[in-house]
Amino acid sequence: MNAIYPSIGELFRLPFVLDIVDNLMVTGDITKEDFKPINVAFDDLTRQWKIDKEFQLLDLVAQGYDSKELPPLKTMFNLATTFLYCSLCSRFLRHPQVLMHSCTRTFNYFEADLLKDPRSNEVLWNSDKRLGVEKAHVEFIGGLLRMVGSDPKTTKVQEMDVLDPIFECVPCNDIREGRATMNWKTTVIPLFFLLC
Repeated sequence: MNAIYPSIGELFRLPFVLDIVDNLMVTGDITKEDFKPINVAFDDLTRQWKIDKEFQLLDLVAQGYDSKELPPLKTMFNLATTFLYCSLCSRFLRHPQVLMHSCTRTFNYFEADLLKDPRSNEVLWNSDKRLGVEKAHVEFIGGLLRMVGSDPKTTKVQEMDVLDPIFECVPCNDIREGRATMNWKTTVIPLFFLLC
């Protein structure tokens, strides 16, 4: 399922839902019908949640760029250099999939955090700060784009997909097996081990 939606905990923290719940707690008599306005407004609530998370993502993504070279916000998610790194599972992710990445929501018993809800095994989206963007990662991908004559400041993911360059890994050269080759998207897989 590719739907993007808030977790139950996040849904109940949205002001519209929170007001309904607070009012119900005062009256004390709660029925299934009391939650009908949430059901009716779910698409709008989800849209608002997504917009809020995208603003948080933009703040995270901006950390990977020098302030002088920050791309326009409206194009940032589409740039080939824009991806986020998850420190828990060591994956590189892009928008919009990053909004539903399980590590951003899952309770981790080995981390201490006040925002956890052990009953639902969830945390607020990225409350543990697992997602981030490193300048070294952005620069690395920017270097790959320049190698194929593309401008890191303007080249979009779709353009690189069409170009589909293949890169050869020089550091992992092996006399018997040769060198690893990878397309531009898979170059970020060993990136963590090279730059972090």
